Amino acid sequence: MLITTADGRAIDCADEAVHEGGEAKIYLTKDQKSVVKLYHSESQTRRKTLDSIIGPLNAVSGANSMWRDYLCWPESIVIQPGLGVVMPRVPDDLKKLDWFLGPKARERLSQSERGSWDSHILIAMRIARAVRRLHQLGLCHSDLSANNCMANARDGRTRLIDMDGLVVPGLLPPSVQGTGGYMAPEIVERQASPSISTDLHALAVLIYQVLLFRHPLKGPKYHAQDPALDDQLAYGREALYIEHPSDSSNRPPGAFVSSKTLGPKLAGLMEQAFTAGLRNPSARPQATQWEEALGHLYDSFLPCTNTNCQMMYFAFSGGQPLRCPWCGTRWSASPTIAILDLYHPVTGRQGQYSPDHHQIVAWRGRQLFEWHAMSGRSPGLEANTSPVARFEYDSKRKAWLIRNQSSGSFVALGPNQPQREVRPMEEVVLTDELRLLLGPAKNDARCAYVRLVRVTDTNKG
Repeated sequence: MLITTADGRAIDCADEAVHEGGEAKIYLTKDQKSVVKLYHSESQTRRKTLDSIIGPLNAVSGANSMWRDYLCWPESIVIQPGLGVVMPRVPDDLKKLDWFLGPKARERLSQSERGSWDSHILIAMRIARAVRRLHQLGLCHSDLSANNCMANARDGRTRLIDMDGLVVPGLLPPSVQGTGGYMAPEIVERQASPSISTDLHALAVLIYQVLLFRHPLKGPKYHAQDPALDDQLAYGREALYIEHPSDSSNRPPGAFVSSKTLGPKLAGLMEQAFTAGLRNPSARPQATQWEEALGHLYDSFLPCTNTNCQMMYFAFSGGQPLRCPWCGTRWSASPTIAILDLYHPVTGRQGQYSPDHHQIVAWRGRQLFEWHAMSGRSPGLEANTSPVARFEYDSKRKAWLIRNQSSGSFVALGPNQPQREVRPMEEVVLTDELRLLLGPAKNDARCAYVRLVRVTDTNKG
């Protein structure tokens, strides 16, 4: 089958559709690089919407091309043999996210395909980043779900798909209301249509599922004999957070990994999203808040000392004894954990620093990057990924070290110790209350304050 696009291209496609849904048929191009979606019916409003998405509201064009690794954006409008759209094909090693979210689904994958928990943090962060990009343009996805997120759990690469269904304010009303389990309660109860605020509910559900492998509202509470009606009530009128702080009636029986193991920032956002935000859309955390909190989580995870642990990593939440919540193994790699609390320079006040409320938890081989060392940087799409420092552990001395891997010097200042310059490739022992200036002060370098936390009861249990 030969199709014609609005920009004058002729593209050869397979004659047989690989998928047919309620609104369109999906075909692969002969070169296997693109997907063509041909709608069952045409409308002027849909054409105007596609013109806007591919034109002035294009999130991946020009200087923004790096967003193509996050958003599977429509490339061209098809005009013959009917109205449609050409989109890039998602790489074969990305699977629908629902393959990674439940125990039964994960059993179908090899251990390498399941990935480790650090990659799940990256997946959640990249979903939040992609949604943030859409919302900055005033666009609503309208159907955020595990079916429309493609991911690789080995390295965290993630893309949102179904971008031709974006809601453009003032043009096309949403063509779908969403997917069961991800629709906001007000949509389930037919009191609202998809919007940025309902996207934020779906985003919160996805992040909770990606990190904790269960649905935040689907607990043991029973509402109706009919399964469809039971789901409708559980996600709508009777929706109740399974970790609600004052109502435990929907809490799973027995032990489960709580959101509290993710640290106070993320646990707080989850409680906000599924308590106050459940009924009040304006109280839902923004995508930028999730992205920032997930970045903090990534900087505070530790490798499990059990080499057979399937998740391999867990968040340092400060609890004692220090143990992996996934397999129960207690930390045995070192008697202390080194933590760097980050401070940014106060503008116009040389030598004064203000807390960033952001900590780096050291483990052997963890690296620091420019966005850690310099104020005003972020781990975004254009970030410099060259490491500036690396943590090491000296087993003989039972001491944590940091090695300068940057091209400039650090400054180390300990209590009752003279100031010391740490040149490139030099190392310094991390001691309690040591202060590290992670670069030249004139370049807005951050100051890191070192804390050594003693791990208790490492040899028990």
